[in-house]
Amino acid sequence: LVIGGNAGTDTVQSYLDAASEGGLADERVTREFFDMLAEGYGMTTKKAAAATTKAGQGKKRKSRTDESNSDVGASSPSPAPGSSGNSLSLHNCAGLGEVAFSGLRSSACGPMLRVLDLSGCAGLCSGALTGQVLPGVPNLRRLSVKNCRRLDGEAFKDAERFDGLECLDVGGCYNVPSKVMIDLVAKVKSLSEVFVAGLGWDDKSLERLVKPFQKGGRTLIGLSVGFSKELTPEGLAKALTARILSEICTLGLHFCVKGVNNALLTNIGRSAPNLAAIDIRGCTGCSTLVGLMDGRAESWNERNAREKGGGQVPLKRLLVMCRYAGQGTPGVKGSGQDDGTGILSKLGGRELVDNYGIMFEVRP
Repeated sequence: LVIGGNAGTDTVQSYLDAASEGGLADERVTREFFDMLAEGYGMTTKKAAAATTKAGQGKKRKSRTDESNSDVGASSPSPAPGSSGNSLSLHNCAGLGEVAFSGLRSSACGPMLRVLDLSGCAGLCSGALTGQVLPGVPNLRRLSVKNCRRLDGEAFKDAERFDGLECLDVGGCYNVPSKVMIDLVAKVKSLSEVFVAGLGWDDKSLERLVKPFQKGGRTLIGLSVGFSKELTPEGLAKALTARILSEICTLGLHFCVKGVNNALLTNIGRSAPNLAAIDIRGCTGCSTLVGLMDGRAESWNERNAREKGGGQVPLKRLLVMCRYAGQGTPGVKGSGQDDGTGILSKLGGRELVDNYGIMFEVRP
């Protein structure tokens, strides 16, 4: 199955995934590997440029009035490296070290990447990230260093290294102080997805983190602050303002044991029309999802009532991850918590999914 548009690069990525599973993704991953990927990315870019040129020539033949526009399209240069959205996953390649990271920097692959997943790379330290990886990927838009626990605050103190980044995931990097991430998010104006679970957030630090998004000018579409046992419902309600909730698409509050309650979920359901996924696993402070569902339905009905011409507002599906949550909430069989079937049957089951777009992830 060709996923990335090029069978060659997809094969190389599959090989790397298999090597990682088998513990073979180590110092044998060198510059030659990344240069091989670059060749595949280059072929994909050239193919896309050729298609664009052909489309422009077709328009030129169809109409003389479009002649000037067709000439511009035909003579325009190929897309800049990285513009095609090339991605590379080194997920859980725990054996990678200096040879691999320096190889990425010196290869032609780095400038072509827009997405880089380094989650679980145990060999990635702060010096390798700032000195080898980031300088080699100047066009990067999405970066994950989740669970790279050798990273500390030094890796994120120079905000200029992250300019242009739209999504950053540092979840599980327990040695990174929350203050460093607050400063980074404030300075990197392009960031719109911030996944910082497990960094010890409390009410005050969370409010400082999201402050740049509470006013106009910046949009927050993704946020994760899970595993924050000091967060309270009042603090979350104050940080997640109406403006932030109106734009948020992905929200991770997993294992915020004291932070999530029924009232907060009701407010989220009512105020977050674009929400596509919410993670409340392990939130024992909530006992029901009725408020979340009712709030979502109420908001949708109100928007339909305001719709002119009698049309309906498109309904976005919502994924609710709620394992290990409080009693009465879908959780785990045999643990004294509802397995999901009870609450779904009481609230309409299939009708709930069809009419209000709510799906549940309740498997243990």
